[in-house]
Amino acid sequence: KDGTRTDHWKQELPHVPYLAAMAVGEFKVIKDSYTRIDGSKMDVHYYVEPEWEEHAQAIFGETPEMIGFFSELLGVEYPWDKYHQIVVRDYVSGAMENTGTVIFGDFVYKTKRELIDGNDHSIIAHELFHHWFGDLVTCESWANLPLNESFANYSQFLWDEHYYGLDEAEYNAEKEANGYYQSAAQRGHHDMIWYDYDEKEDMFDGHSYNKGGRILHMLRLYLGDDAFFKSLQHYLKTNQYEPVEIHHLRLAFEEITGEDLNWFFDQWFLSSYHPELEVTQDLSIPDQVTVKIIQKQDLEKAPLYKLPLKIGVYASGAKTTYDVVVDKKVNEFTFRFKGVAENIIVDEQRALLGSISYKKPEEYYVHQFYHAPKFKDREEGLNFGSRVKGEVGENLILDALNDQFWVIREAAIGKLKKIQKARSEDVFNAAMKLAESDKNSRVRAAAIRFLSTEYFEDTHAEAVRNLLLNRIEGDSSYLVASRALGGLTKGEQQDLTKALSLSEALENEPSSAVRAQVAQIYANYGDASKLPYFKTLLLEGKVSGYEAIGVMGNFTNLLKQQTTDVQLEYIPMFETLKTSGGLYINAVLPMNIMMLKKHNESKISELTKEISITPDAEKELELDKTKQLVEKIDQML
Repeated sequence: KDGTRTDHWKQELPHVPYLAAMAVGEFKVIKDSYTRIDGSKMDVHYYVEPEWEEHAQAIFGETPEMIGFFSELLGVEYPWDKYHQIVVRDYVSGAMENTGTVIFGDFVYKTKRELIDGNDHSIIAHELFHHWFGDLVTCESWANLPLNESFANYSQFLWDEHYYGLDEAEYNAEKEANGYYQSAAQRGHHDMIWYDYDEKEDMFDGHSYNKGGRILHMLRLYLGDDAFFKSLQHYLKTNQYEPVEIHHLRLAFEEITGEDLNWFFDQWFLSSYHPELEVTQDLSIPDQVTVKIIQKQDLEKAPLYKLPLKIGVYASGAKTTYDVVVDKKVNEFTFRFKGVAENIIVDEQRALLGSISYKKPEEYYVHQFYHAPKFKDREEGLNFGSRVKGEVGENLILDALNDQFWVIREAAIGKLKKIQKARSEDVFNAAMKLAESDKNSRVRAAAIRFLSTEYFEDTHAEAVRNLLLNRIEGDSSYLVASRALGGLTKGEQQDLTKALSLSEALENEPSSAVRAQVAQIYANYGDASKLPYFKTLLLEGKVSGYEAIGVMGNFTNLLKQQTTDVQLEYIPMFETLKTSGGLYINAVLPMNIMMLKKHNESKISELTKEISITPDAEKELELDKTKQLVEKIDQML
């Protein structure tokens, strides 16, 4: 009666205190469900702001399938009484696996059409998998955080493999590995189980997440799926509702496999760095090859690794796979074959977290592209095999445009310029086909960018123009439509005029990507009349994430080109953004303010010099206004 409301939360199972959460907002609740193995239904709800209600099912709709997939894979049914996902604004941690109530930042908000260009399955899977690894079984200290985050990271691979296929999983895994390398280069290497961290936040880095996920994949491939997942089931059931450290995981694997795995856990979880291998081959003796593998990593920073690897030897149309163990500083392996050696692949499973330096003949890479099965094989084959001059290298690039995996097709488009002069019509026709009908929007977008840059002239101009207009108006993908809109500006004056007209029509399209593209065009070709559009985008939050960063930069660049009076008019906008711009804007706002300041300081220097030579009342007035503008900027800084 007094206008208040009382809510009750009941948690009957043992529960980790840091995984309790309360989210308050004006939410619409979209109700879904998951059917357990025993036939009972469990609530799976999606909490979103009202304007996103119609898109919530498209954003989160695979969740019940994910729950079932992980429950079956682990042999442990989802253990909690519900699974709700709530979207909030400006969430500082991306997402959080609170038991039964996962919180996501508003970056997951995407319309059904935006989801064509990319979804957030990886982070949805990540937070869900925590409900086994982190919520059901919890690390007993922050030093053991990889027991939570490594598994959550690896769930992304498992879901990609199940839902999209192995190519997609291994492509994303490569990005995860690169994330570890970059993080370690910037912040330093340390043990995975890291007891002497300075702040607990230091544990939330590319080691606990990225490196840990790759370590688990290596362990899976070493043991095989049956032993790996039975060991995880044993670990979860033995330690459910308990805190654990890394040795609990090792012991669970040892109890199932009967194998001493201290060597694996010591080198990967209890040591720093990663292996760096140098590979050479000797084919001087007929019908045999000797492969030398040297561990080159600094042994004062890293261990001497024991690395079970598979080496594939291709010769005269046949392939033989050899299992070897690299466990010395210098390792030599000799393999016999019949006929002519065609290629040798070290780490045939493409799973090793570490670098392999191996200079092979270019023709080996051509063979690798056509005959080795992995995504990484074809990626390397394209990158190095395409260096072969003449028809062999040209045909490889053209053939890569038809690869089964979109990443290879997109990469091949990036190499078309190399063969454009020799195979102009073949290149044009292939790119047009991809731009019009490739099933992946990123490939279509890449083809459109290439065509608008390289062929929007002379005899091809009309065909490219028609393509761009068709894709702007008819493509299901916002990414493709926005890329085509940008491409239109590369044509003649009539095309630029058309692009500006279409941009105005697309200003209110419900897509951050399209709005950002419109802003890019306005920054390059617009005038002061376009500044209110930027003001609306930035102050009303109509662009998000990295697109907001781009729009902020484009706004500043356009503003710099305007009169001092116009700049003074928009200075208060920077002040407003300081308090309400959000995380992404605030990350780059100081840099943009400094850009504006330096531009006007240069203007002051120029005006001062001009006035000293030839006094001019108008220039003196402009100088005073510019100094006033710089003073206002200094006050903000």
